Amino acid sequence: DAWHPDALVAVATSYLSDFPVATGEKESMAQHMAFVHGTVQAAGELLYETEGRKHYAPPKSFLDFISLFISMYRERSAHFAEMRRRLSNGLAKLHAASRQVLDLQRKLSIEIQEVEVKSKNTDRVMSLVSAETAAADTERHAAAGDEAKCAVIQSDVT
Repeated sequence: DAWHPDALVAVATSYLSDFPVATGEKESMAQHMAFVHGTVQAAGELLYETEGRKHYAPPKSFLDFISLFISMYRERSAHFAEMRRRLSNGLAKLHAASRQVLDLQRKLSIEIQEVEVKSKNTDRVMSLVSAETAAADTERHAAAGDEAKCAVIQSDVT
């Protein structure tokens, strides 16, 4: 009634012939699938001995198991391919952002130097303006004193 383990391996190998993995891996997968099916059959026999309930693992369930494995493998492979693509895009964006940051840092360094030069020039101009303002204030005070003297002389003359 049950298939021989070598027959299970042959059937699994046949189903996996177009599977996108290395040949040695295909053989290991086929042997593992046959082992799993045999384990399910043994568990069914143990269930009958302990519980008195029959559980069958017919060849059709083995074929369904192989089909399910293949479909899940393809689904997960597609998922991981998408995740690798997204990771690659994310890394590319991080590298681009890193280059932009370095470029902005270089520009900022140049602008800081320009601001320092302009600040020094502004300080020089401010000190000149302060000196000229002080000189003008001194002359204004002197002129105010002269104006007061002239006013006294004019009031004396008139």
